Amino acid sequence: MADEQANYPKRIGIIGAGISGLSAAWELSDSGVEVEVFEKEQMPGGLAGWFDVGDTTLEKFYHHIYNKDQPLIQLIEEVGLKDQLVFKSTETGCFYVNRIYRLSSPVDLLRYKPLSFPDRIRLGLLAVRARFIKDWRTLDNISAKEWIIKHSSESVYRVLWEPLFRSKFGRYASEISAAWLWSKFVQRGGSRGKTGAEELGYFKGGYGKLFKELQHQLERRNVKIHLNLPVNEIIMKDDQAIGLLSPQGTHRFDAVLAATQLPDFLSVTPALPVSFKQELETISFLGNTCLVLKLKHRLSDTYWVNITDVTCPFVGVIEQTNLLDESHYSGYHMAYISRYMDVGDPLYSKDIEALFETYLPYLQKIFPEFSREWIIDMYLWREPHAQAVVSVGYSQKIPPARTPVKNLYLTTMAQVFPEDRQMSNGVKLARAAARQMLQDIR
Repeated sequence: MADEQANYPKRIGIIGAGISGLSAAWELSDSGVEVEVFEKEQMPGGLAGWFDVGDTTLEKFYHHIYNKDQPLIQLIEEVGLKDQLVFKSTETGCFYVNRIYRLSSPVDLLRYKPLSFPDRIRLGLLAVRARFIKDWRTLDNISAKEWIIKHSSESVYRVLWEPLFRSKFGRYASEISAAWLWSKFVQRGGSRGKTGAEELGYFKGGYGKLFKELQHQLERRNVKIHLNLPVNEIIMKDDQAIGLLSPQGTHRFDAVLAATQLPDFLSVTPALPVSFKQELETISFLGNTCLVLKLKHRLSDTYWVNITDVTCPFVGVIEQTNLLDESHYSGYHMAYISRYMDVGDPLYSKDIEALFETYLPYLQKIFPEFSREWIIDMYLWREPHAQAVVSVGYSQKIPPARTPVKNLYLTTMAQVFPEDRQMSNGVKLARAAARQMLQDIR
């Protein structure tokens, strides 16, 4: 027993105060170990970081909750804020040739006129087929393109899916794993209410409120959270992680958990084993820009409009105030204009005014009544590693939580597959990684 206690690590360092880093800290905080969290930004949250809109907060990048997102819902309940969650039926649409088509329920599929009636039936059966597949691994060796064409038709892929994949994954569109598409069908199908409409949830006051409370309670549990303090390097000795190097100096730890984007993890681990580093580098990423508009008027009644016009420079319009109404934002209407792209794309580096001018003709095409006079304010946010390219065979690339370096662990959105990178998946993986750490060190 004495030897076990002598070898029992007492101090754990966590890199990143996004939902993953703070979820791991929450899991570790009552286990008898000392925990410190290092965050390079001035606030926690990561991709769910926020900005102020009146007396409330709004995420820089759009977020919502599916009613199947139990890991996140459970964490919210543990923090004592479950009464702040609200769920409502929302409308999803698709813009095609000068019109928004409603695509919120199975009945809407039957009314989707850009496809022939037989193709609408095939599209509906495709979603049904997906829900009967129990082992998604059988789909990871085929592309979504091949699977869609095989089980519906080429025109279903060309008219509906190809523009969406190109908008989301750019030049990688034809390489995306069918397993990823399967998870979309299953997740969204499982979030429908009794009427068949999709039900989505949101956190009243914005996720900033959740992160502030999570930080407060963690600090009460003696977790040290260092904001605006980046980690320059994970210190290794004899193939073992022994601490972190920051602008404030060296911080010694018995174990380290990197809760960061994968490229950020690679940038602070120069001593990582070459073979493992090369494996991680096979995963490609796309960046995202979110132009957020504060408006006098509503754009439409639709929460999420997917764009299937291949000439359009953005992938979707997400109108936040159709999920949580404008009364929560001082009467203003809030809308995200989202685009995924390589960071070398000229659009990625455009300033806010230039980007808006690029988008304006398309916004007016989609929403004919819209004019620049509606705009009260604009905000622009960028993330260089927003989306891992989940190509065929991606399950073989998923990084392990336990790295080859002793006492060095990893929890990152690149491990989320076949599901999409929802916050709830970050919670699930981070808490599992924290439990793995405790099991190993004991």
